[in-house]
Amino acid sequence: MSQAAVTQVTLKSRFPFRLGTTSYIIPADIIPNVRFPGPLIDDIELFFLNPMKFPTCRMKGSSINLLN
Repeated sequence: MSQAAVTQVTLKSRFPFRLGTTSYIIPADIIPNVRFPGPLIDDIELFFLNPMKFPTCRMKGSSINLLN
């Protein structure tokens, strides 16, 4: 199923608790993985792999600024 095919219904502030997810949902970089569920939920926990073992997982300064 593509991202465009998903009907987006926001769940923000719908419950007496905060609803969250991890930042790895779709096979993509961190920014698309934060933007995809961002409007739908209250919290996103950023998920990082060990950058020493997986050098491609290191965040760039531009990505950090976009998450701010």
